[in-house]
Amino acid sequence: ELMLYVHCPTCEVRCEFCEYTVIDPKVGKTEEAQTAYINALLREFELYDELLNTRNKTLVGFDIGGGTPGLLRHEEIGRIMDAADRHFTLPAPDAMHVSIETTPRIAARDPAKLREYHAMGIRRISMGVQTTDFREAKAIGRDDANSDSPLDTLRLAVDNIRAAGFESFNVDLMYGFPRRAGRADPFLRTISDTFEVIQPDHITLYRMRYKGTKMAHLMPRVHLDQVNEQGTTAHYLLEEAGYTCNGLLGKNTYSRIPKDSGCSDYLDKRVREGIPYIGMGLGAQSFSRHTLQYNVGAVTKALGQYIRSTLVHGRIPIQDLYHLPPQHASGKFAAVSFYYGGVDLPPY
Repeated sequence: ELMLYVHCPTCEVRCEFCEYTVIDPKVGKTEEAQTAYINALLREFELYDELLNTRNKTLVGFDIGGGTPGLLRHEEIGRIMDAADRHFTLPAPDAMHVSIETTPRIAARDPAKLREYHAMGIRRISMGVQTTDFREAKAIGRDDANSDSPLDTLRLAVDNIRAAGFESFNVDLMYGFPRRAGRADPFLRTISDTFEVIQPDHITLYRMRYKGTKMAHLMPRVHLDQVNEQGTTAHYLLEEAGYTCNGLLGKNTYSRIPKDSGCSDYLDKRVREGIPYIGMGLGAQSFSRHTLQYNVGAVTKALGQYIRSTLVHGRIPIQDLYHLPPQHASGKFAAVSFYYGGVDLPPY
């Protein structure tokens, strides 16, 4: 068994809070750059197959993340799905849910793309909302805030996602932004809007991390008592609305589906069971029980570096490779497990 994470470093804009590997949006929007990147990505699939004979490995988790993979033309996502089917043993769509990420703006304006995803066998979709305080959203660079009626955009996005057939729908929300004096906490309004307008199956809360973002200078304005209060309040509001952690105290993904972690199969098995995974794409991370590695581009975010490594030199684009002795491997597993608030002892 293996798991697969495919990184798509494209976004329409780079949000102020972003700390991830994303290339210049002006470049990432072009069809030429997207095609070149997917060509390099498919070569990485081939290189891993040659090295590990991945065709004999069954995928038990598969995420297409970013960035915003939803920005890519659906034909390019189709090429990724075809490559996964060609180079791995891919279970039936309902046996293992492939997950993809999108934004409200993309989901609202391109319902055909969502239908194509579902037809390809993708069964879980995650939409980055972050906040419904659209004044705040505009300040942090969210493109969704620039429409004439952002809340209507959100409603249309949800309608399109459901109409496409998705029954596992997650929404990402963020807290820990600087509060404005004299204003009620907008995060509480975001929570209520999520219940009333979006009604997703799962909700994932992310605490704002300032280091490495364009908002790093604002970190002194946010104190620990604020983020603790917001996180605790959100927990009780979510529980009251029927979204639970399913007994995993400290977990930041809530689900209204009984016995469902709310997370993608990839993340759930990564955190709970420590199943090895291959990360493909610019800056992607891979993990086995003996190694931890990072692809080129995690720091430089240079697309050409990744393309040269795979297409020109024909080599797996690893930049950093660490051997993990048993105590380090178990430490890494324990650290990742705290995403769920604790260690699951039998897999450990």
